[in-house]
Amino acid sequence: MSKLVQFKGTIYEKGYGLIAKTVVKDKNLSLGAKGVYSYLCAYAGSDGQTFPSANLIMHELGITKKTFYKYLNEVVTYGYINIEKIRDKKGKFDNNLYIIENVVPMGENLPHGKKSTVENLPCGKNVPTTNNNIYTNNNSSSSSSSKEQLSEVYKLYQELGFGLPNSVVAEMIEDDVKKYSKEWFMEALKIAVKENKLKLSYVEGILQNWKRNGGMNNGKAGDKNRSRSMFKNNKQDNRKKENEGKWTGFKPATPKIEEIDTDTELI
Repeated sequence: MSKLVQFKGTIYEKGYGLIAKTVVKDKNLSLGAKGVYSYLCAYAGSDGQTFPSANLIMHELGITKKTFYKYLNEVVTYGYINIEKIRDKKGKFDNNLYIIENVVPMGENLPHGKKSTVENLPCGKNVPTTNNNIYTNNNSSSSSSSKEQLSEVYKLYQELGFGLPNSVVAEMIEDDVKKYSKEWFMEALKIAVKENKLKLSYVEGILQNWKRNGGMNNGKAGDKNRSRSMFKNNKQDNRKKENEGKWTGFKPATPKIEEIDTDTELI
């Protein structure tokens, strides 16, 4: 009881958590990723588990959905947090269950020597070993046609060398497919491979350019060539506007005409 009274009126009154110094000092993590990790630690109980909704996290941290999943993906990839899906009373997947890992699996694929937690989850946890499993863990309420479409996307994502997407990346891919279409996303993956940019952020950049320019030009030209063409056209337009701006509002002086006295004899 004395301990509870001691926290009354302090910043610890609403709860507190335990944050590992190893994570805070990890230079492979961005500042935002450490912020998301710290937030989840503050909410976690003595068992190292917590399940705040994504909307609550985004609201209290003041970040967008895309930013949240970007940072969350970092701590999941480096093995500091594992994610399981919670089912509601009807059996549908509800919130995520975030598990703070005390021991991070070691390997040779990542800077720390850590492998993705997708490949190293302890027994009994939902390991997404196939494309369909990844999809099921994130989209159980979707239609069968949507499942088939996403299954094709996940398969191509792996075949092109992007790797096996964890649950966070899988949700980001699903959002992109819904926003831009399966055809656009798969074509953007192929272009990213041609440019040797095997990053989801690069793929999303291609999709954003296509949406901004009204289409993907049937995928005949690489995104780099389109970008160069756009840059050249924009540069020419800017020069034209700049030259036009110099003479905007300019009016030539009216020539002064002297009157001639018609009564004066001309010599």
